[in-house]
Amino acid sequence: MLSDQDQIPKDESVNLIFPTIGDNGAHINLSGMAMTAAAPNPEDALKLMEFLTSADAQKIYAELNYEYPLLDGVEVSKLVKSWGTFTADDTPLIDIAAFRGEALKMVERANFDE
Repeated sequence: MLSDQDQIPKDESVNLIFPTIGDNGAHINLSGMAMTAAAPNPEDALKLMEFLTSADAQKIYAELNYEYPLLDGVEVSKLVKSWGTFTADDTPLIDIAAFRGEALKMVERANFDE
């Protein structure tokens, strides 16, 4: 929104709040990667995985995608830093996944995609 002059007033009218409920922090969407046993080029795949988790790549993610870096010590972008800090929810993904079916029903009931 900040790159579109027409959107800036809308952006400036929004306040970002990271939710904390009880001892739980804010939910974090994450990206993952895995190499299968059938990978045709496992050495190259491993190099890519190592690069994507390196400080250099995490800096790129932080600056260009406005994401929080995976690695401690990699600076967040100026914009992301302006949002403040948050407590990450540490609920195991397996526990969250147990509610996937129920969450999907709520999304469908609310017609979220329409």
